[in-house]
Amino acid sequence: MHHLTDANASGERCKGRPFTRAPCRKQRGAALSVAVASRPQSHGSGLSSRRAISLLEVLISMFVLLVGLLGVAAMIPAGRHELLQASKIDHATTIGRAAFRDLKVRGYLNPANWYTLDDVGNSTALWQPDPVNHPGRPFLIKGVRVDRFAIVIDPMGLAAPAGSFSKSFPANTTSGLYLGRISPIPLSNVTNTYQLADLVFRSSDDLLFTPNANDRNVPPTQQMLGGAKRASLGNYSWIATIVTDPTMSALDSRMAVSVAVFYKRDLSNPSAAEGRTSNVVTGGGGNFQFTLPNHPVTNKPWAVKPGRWIMLSGTVDTGNHFQWYRVVAADQVDGTTQLVTLAGPDWNPNTTNTTAYLIDNVVMVYEKYMKLELPTGY
Repeated sequence: MHHLTDANASGERCKGRPFTRAPCRKQRGAALSVAVASRPQSHGSGLSSRRAISLLEVLISMFVLLVGLLGVAAMIPAGRHELLQASKIDHATTIGRAAFRDLKVRGYLNPANWYTLDDVGNSTALWQPDPVNHPGRPFLIKGVRVDRFAIVIDPMGLAAPAGSFSKSFPANTTSGLYLGRISPIPLSNVTNTYQLADLVFRSSDDLLFTPNANDRNVPPTQQMLGGAKRASLGNYSWIATIVTDPTMSALDSRMAVSVAVFYKRDLSNPSAAEGRTSNVVTGGGGNFQFTLPNHPVTNKPWAVKPGRWIMLSGTVDTGNHFQWYRVVAADQVDGTTQLVTLAGPDWNPNTTNTTAYLIDNVVMVYEKYMKLELPTGY
C-alpha cells in the first residue's frame, strides 16, 4: 500500500507520514513557535534593548574628569613661572652682551679709570705706577702695591642710596678672601656717581607700557619720561668681576672678566644681599658641602637653591682664585650644612680656604678672557 504525502501552502511535504493533515500542522506550528521565541524582543522603535548607565558610573566618570581638570589647573602657575624664567634669561642674554661692549667702548678695562674708597670714604685711584721704586706693580690696593688682583666693577654698590656696600665684595667683609669693589666713575660726588652709574649699569630694555582701559583690542601705549626717552621698569642691572691668573702678572696675561646680571637687585640692605659661607668641603666633581651663615633678615640658615649663582674663592699655591658657578641641585638644609652640586669649570682640589659667596638675585653670568687696556707705556 502506498503512503500519500500532503503538500502544504508553502510547497513543503510531510515525508514519510500517512495521509493526515493534523500531525503535519502541529509540526509546523511547533517549529514556528521555536523560531519566534529565539528572536530577541524589541520595542516599538525597533532598537534592541540595553541596560542604562548607573549613578555609580556617572560619579566615577565625574571623579576622573575632576582629576584631569585639577592637573590642568596645576600646570597654569608652573607654566607662568617657566615663562617668567625664560623672559629673564632672554633679557640677561641681551644685557650681558651689551655689558661687554660697554666695558670696551667706555674704557672700563683701562685701570687708569678705576677708583675706590679709602679708609675714610674718600675717592682714590687704583692705578698709581711708580716705575722707579715699584717697577711692574702699578696697582695700589688697600695700601699695597701689587701686580695681580681680583676686583668687581660695581659703582652702584659703592654709591648705593641707602649707603655704600663698602669697598669689599661681599659687603662688609674685612677678613679672608674677598674682591675689591671699584668704580670706573670718580667717587667725588656720591649722588652724581650713582646717577651716572644707573644710566650705564641698569638696563632700560624692559619697557613700560600702559594698557588701554576702555578698549582691550587697542595696543598698550608706551610710557615716556619726557622728550624721546622711553620709560622702563629698570629691573635688570649688572656688575663685572675681573680676576687675574693667580700665578701671572695682570700686565702680561689675560684675565677672566665675568658679567653678572641681576634681576631686581636689592640696594637697600648690603648685608641681606651679599653673604658668604665658611668651611666649604669638596666632595669630588661638582659636589660640595656648605656651612651656611644665618640670613640677617630671617635669622635662618642662608640656604642655596637650584638655579642661583654663587662664587667660589680659595687659595691656590701662592695666589687667590675666584670662579662663578651655577647651582644645579641642592639638598635640604641639615642644621647649618647643605650639600650642593655646581656646574662650571673644575675646581682645583688642592685649593685651600675655599669659601662660597652668596649673592642674591643673580640670574645669569657670562665670562670672557680679555686683556687690560693699559695706559701708554705699559
